[in-house]
Amino acid sequence: PYGYLGDDVEPCFLLSLNRIWGWKPTALTEFSKNWSPGFSAHWVEQEDKDFIWFDCQAMPCKKEDDCSQKDESVEKFTYFPANRGIPLNYYPFTGNLNTTYHSPLVAVKIKPLSSKTVVIECKAFYEGVVHESKLGKLRGLIQFE
Repeated sequence: PYGYLGDDVEPCFLLSLNRIWGWKPTALTEFSKNWSPGFSAHWVEQEDKDFIWFDCQAMPCKKEDDCSQKDESVEKFTYFPANRGIPLNYYPFTGNLNTTYHSPLVAVKIKPLSSKTVVIECKAFYEGVVHESKLGKLRGLIQFE
């Protein structure tokens, strides 16, 4: 698998959103104090904000274990494209069968500090998004090891 060979192990994963027919997300227009410091600084620096944004963090455990501290087992996350976003012009999805449609995505490469298993949580950001993890059902975010 990509990123698992050689001396420098840097795994890569892809983020995309489910196809929701007719859904037209709206860009973030205001800063939120609930964002991670890294995402906050990144979003403020961006001139063009017409994107659905992604932010990933290493977590010490899964949300259902009710932990909120940050895990330091990942040195850095590198996003492709570097702006961490999917342009809003990909939406709404209309299901037009006359064209070839590929779901837009953001690739993320991590640089782990150890070989232990890490829980990664990635959140999508757009106007009105709800980040929620209840009874194993996730909204606005994904968690994986």
